[in-house]
Amino acid sequence: MNRRQFNQALVGDLLGGCLSLRRGALADEDSDVKQLGRELQSYLSVMTYPEDPTTPPTYLLIQESALRGLVRCTECGESVNMGGFVVKSRNTGETLEMDYLGVHAMVEHGTSQYHYDVSTEDLEEPQDKMIGVQMLRRILHDEKPGL
Repeated sequence: MNRRQFNQALVGDLLGGCLSLRRGALADEDSDVKQLGRELQSYLSVMTYPEDPTTPPTYLLIQESALRGLVRCTECGESVNMGGFVVKSRNTGETLEMDYLGVHAMVEHGTSQYHYDVSTEDLEEPQDKMIGVQMLRRILHDEKPGL
């Protein structure tokens, strides 16, 4: 193993350990993530069907892009629309792009991390994804980013 391979392995181990620690974080954080996920879910037509979504506040812009296809949650096996959406604060300009599986992970599993495993022309390998919870909270609650 050369020095570069060693460094990559070390960084991978360190990041993996941090992610494992983060995933098993405090229960309060998990419930906060779940609550934030529920709030976001209520605004999304794909996630609330057949009910109508809640009208978002005027400062919030959500553009959904549902796709014809499903992706399975690797945690529980539930099928979720493989599309996504963009959520933006009109006041601060902050924008976050997410997929519906991320909202599912927040609501059902209380985590901001999830595994997205689907094969398409653009995406051939599974991806571990992490939601920017602090940014999402700022966008949903119209808070200005900290300096």
